[in-house]
Amino acid sequence: MAADSASVPAATKGGVEKSTMVAVLKRNPASLLYMLYFGIHSAMMAVPYYLVIYDLGAQVWGKSMTHRLVLFDGARLILGVVCSGLFGTLGDRLGNHVTVTIELLFGFAPILLIMLIGRTPTGLYVFCAVRALSG
Repeated sequence: MAADSASVPAATKGGVEKSTMVAVLKRNPASLLYMLYFGIHSAMMAVPYYLVIYDLGAQVWGKSMTHRLVLFDGARLILGVVCSGLFGTLGDRLGNHVTVTIELLFGFAPILLIMLIGRTPTGLYVFCAVRALSG
C-alpha cells in the first residue's frame, strides 16, 4: 500500500531525498573550500593553456599541434579511466580530504612546472607529460 502524502517529508519525491547545494554545504562545510580550490584550479589551467600552451605548441609543432595535444589529452583520459578505481580505493583508505588534496597537487603540477621551466620546448613537453599523468 502506498504511503499517504502526510507521511512523506516535503523535501522528498518518490521516496528519494532531494539535496540542495545549501543542504550539502551545511552537512559538510569543508566541501566549500574544496569547491573553491577546484574553481581556482580550473581558472589556473584555462589561462595558461589557451594563452601559453597553444602559442608554444604552434611554434614547436607547427601544423601538427592539434594532433599532438589530442594525443596527450587522450592519454590523460585513458589513464584517468584506468586509475579511477584505484584512486577511489585510496580515498576509502586515506579519507576523501587527503585524496582531494592529492588530486589538487597533481592538478596544479603542470602549471607550476611550466612556470618554473618557462616557455621552452622542454617546458611544453614536460607540461603535456605531467598533465597526461595527472589523469
